[in-house]
Amino acid sequence: GASQATVIPILAHEFQRPLEDHFTVVHWDRRGAGKSYTRNIPSAQSINTQQLVDDTFELLDTLKTRFKQDKVYLVGHSFGTYLGSLLVSERPEYFHAYISVGQVVDSEKARIIQHHFIKNQAFNRNRPEIIDALDSDSTVNLEQWLFEFGAELKNSTSFFPLIWSGLKAPEYTLQEAINVGKGSAYSSEHMVYNVLDSSIYHEISEYSLPIYFLVGRHDYTTPHELVHRYYEIIEAPHKELYYFEQSAHFPFFEEPRKFSEILIDIVNDQ
Repeated sequence: GASQATVIPILAHEFQRPLEDHFTVVHWDRRGAGKSYTRNIPSAQSINTQQLVDDTFELLDTLKTRFKQDKVYLVGHSFGTYLGSLLVSERPEYFHAYISVGQVVDSEKARIIQHHFIKNQAFNRNRPEIIDALDSDSTVNLEQWLFEFGAELKNSTSFFPLIWSGLKAPEYTLQEAINVGKGSAYSSEHMVYNVLDSSIYHEISEYSLPIYFLVGRHDYTTPHELVHRYYEIIEAPHKELYYFEQSAHFPFFEEPRKFSEILIDIVNDQ
């Protein structure tokens, strides 16, 4: 599995303006997310990875026709990278390149790394109750501690900066902004993973298009060391890994200028 948060569209105003000089930028609130959730709450049965793959290719066909383009640059973040790896593996001919931000690799491997990280932090800060909680319940939600220890946002112990930014998003009404969280919870509750039998780590090791990994040095939400391990094993015609030294899981929000510069460089290098 993978976290269902869909936050890039509602944070776009933080980083997107420089990109608009170089791209037509398209954000997608997939079914059950953000503005889409506000318009139409989908059936629980339709929340599955195969349906999302089908939805994406339908959207891509629409965009290619409207903008008279053969290919697009695909940027995915967090759960969007799970979907992204599926998409570019299934139909690489749709894409110029795949740009992955906070790549989902393997949930079991990630959880082991997260446990180790949180226990180390708890030990160093004399928080034995956290270690006890982890030892007593292996399925406990780790997000509160990932935030507390700077592994979601390097310089914040909560998601308040993301919420505050989202409330200022010019493309979202207040109700739509509020529904981002509701849609995320709805997707997490109902998501069925019905494309891969195992994880991306075990099933997708070859890409037939250029792939770029953008990695927050402090990210333990999609653990940076696991992304690096995955980067080492994959084969692609071209691959690069960029570290964001002042970021955790949201480099486009935490280091927006560097983020946009890298995307522009990637296109210029193609």
